Amino acid sequence: MNEKKKGAGVKLLLSVVCLLLIAVAVVAAVMLDRADMLPSIFEKPTRQLEATGSLEAPPEEQGPKETLTGEIMTMPDEDQSAQVTLPTQQDPETGEPVLSLPCRVPGYDLVLERIAPYSGMYVEDGSNQKVSDVAMLLVRNAGSYPVEYAELAVNYGDARLVFRVSALPAGKSAVVQEQSRKAMPEADPSACKALVVRRAQMGQATQQVSVTDNGDGTLTIRNLTDQPIPTVRIFYKYYMDDQSVFVGGIAFTVRITRLAANGETTIQPSHYTSSSSRIVMVSTYEE
Repeated sequence: MNEKKKGAGVKLLLSVVCLLLIAVAVVAAVMLDRADMLPSIFEKPTRQLEATGSLEAPPEEQGPKETLTGEIMTMPDEDQSAQVTLPTQQDPETGEPVLSLPCRVPGYDLVLERIAPYSGMYVEDGSNQKVSDVAMLLVRNAGSYPVEYAELAVNYGDARLVFRVSALPAGKSAVVQEQSRKAMPEADPSACKALVVRRAQMGQATQQVSVTDNGDGTLTIRNLTDQPIPTVRIFYKYYMDDQSVFVGGIAFTVRITRLAANGETTIQPSHYTSSSSRIVMVSTYEE
């Protein structure tokens, strides 16, 4: 009898151990998957570090609620000649100009922190395709005004990398992928020109509408007034809470038309997830 009990106890113990091993394997897989979401650009100061993917992709199944297609926020109609050339230093060995990072765009308090290779989800064109070794720039808005749009062209001898940023709030940073998916050249950067457009503020229209994130990738927009609102536009970007950084220079905008007086609507914008997106501006329009 004791032998039977002992055998049953051994079997039970082995079953528990197996279940624990399975649980550990599942947790490890989840942790590895989440580790792939964190860019290491913040972990090492060197130029040759590699950043990994950084976002949770929007779900393929959109659900029963209304789905709206996010439009990419594009560059404002500004004079391209208003470019600023960043100061360079002279290489003591070669005598050639060298752009030393971090550096600041004169007059705009926009700081180029560093450039690194990136592997992961490419977001700048809205495709969210997997890429490898694409150049990525960490840029910080150290000023008091939001940056509506910035284009940063970094030269590496004859090669040029272009980074574009839309809707970057004051005091915030973004990791921006190279516009054409170019890889980092082996040389050091030699020059940079910047076009920066700022605005007084990026408001939230809190007197006219409220926007509620429902936690499932949907947003509920409510008209707080007694009058219909012809158009509401919501601007949003990918964001990582644990790093306090926007991912991608791209900004998306979704439009709601004919919002009834004191009415509300629930939408599911494309490229929006509750866990990895942040609303940066809400605007209302009379047409």
